Amino acid sequence: MRRSRLQAALVLALVGLQAAPAYAAPGDPVTGYWARTRLGPPVPIEAPTPVPEGGTWVASDPSGPVAVSALRLPLDDGAVPTLLTLEIDQVQGTPAVRVCPAVARWQPEQGGRLDNAPAHDCVVMLKTEVKAAKLIATLPPGFAIGALDIVLTPDPGSVFSVTFKRATAASVTMQSSGSGSVAQPPPALAPPPGVEPGQPFTPPFAPAVVPPLAPLPGLAPAPGPVGPQVPAPAFNAAPAPAAPVAAVPAALRGPRDDRREAIPAAILFVLIAALALRLQMQPARPPQRLGGGLRTTPSPDLPAPAAMRGVGRFRGVRTGKPVRL
Repeated sequence: MRRSRLQAALVLALVGLQAAPAYAAPGDPVTGYWARTRLGPPVPIEAPTPVPEGGTWVASDPSGPVAVSALRLPLDDGAVPTLLTLEIDQVQGTPAVRVCPAVARWQPEQGGRLDNAPAHDCVVMLKTEVKAAKLIATLPPGFAIGALDIVLTPDPGSVFSVTFKRATAASVTMQSSGSGSVAQPPPALAPPPGVEPGQPFTPPFAPAVVPPLAPLPGLAPAPGPVGPQVPAPAFNAAPAPAAPVAAVPAALRGPRDDRREAIPAAILFVLIAALALRLQMQPARPPQRLGGGLRTTPSPDLPAPAAMRGVGRFRGVRTGKPVRL
């Protein structure tokens, strides 16, 4: 009984060792890949046998991605990754791999389920190219800050399969952020004779006096500025006051023509008199009552109105005798 339990424990340990992910060495990137085991028809892509230990796999078929991989490398202060180079192990078809930043923390797996692949955002993605059995991706400045955390996925609609060998620290080319040219300080002046090196001294710098140029013989001195001198405009100057207009004496004015003002007044007076005369010639009318009095007071010249009988909408003029019920 004990022997069978020991054998079962040994088998489980061996299986666990084979399924355990291959962790990176110190300084190497942490990698992993995730794939789906059942491929949909048609199946032009076959699973590699096997994927290199610690390597990665990216593949795609007409139904969608088959395998994706991820790579994470912490960055030192001032280190900027500029190039990613992965060595190809096996390839089928034409690789079309794109590099997208990972958006969540992930744990490395070797052959995990595709549903557990790291979440990534391909809004900012990088295209790759294959040269001399190597996959090369150029990393622009600012693509990775603090750590290079990327996911390798196939382009939509592509059909290929490619496996990569284990990535090392040499797979990522680094550049220091302060690698630019630094201005060199000016060289120190040599001390004059009699002064020991290291002692402070004041260099005898005296301003150089340049004598004025003498005119050449036979030439007259240059004349001054030629042309009319335009005075500078005076800004914010107050305008000159306008001269007062002198009053015209009454003796110089012409005679006043009062007829132009009397003619309209005479015409208006004539119109008013004609209107009053017309109103006076009209015959006088007796006053009449308006409103309800006009409707209720019968005229002697008109017949008496018929009697109204009935209630509500049945009220009307009835000339006959009322019907008894």
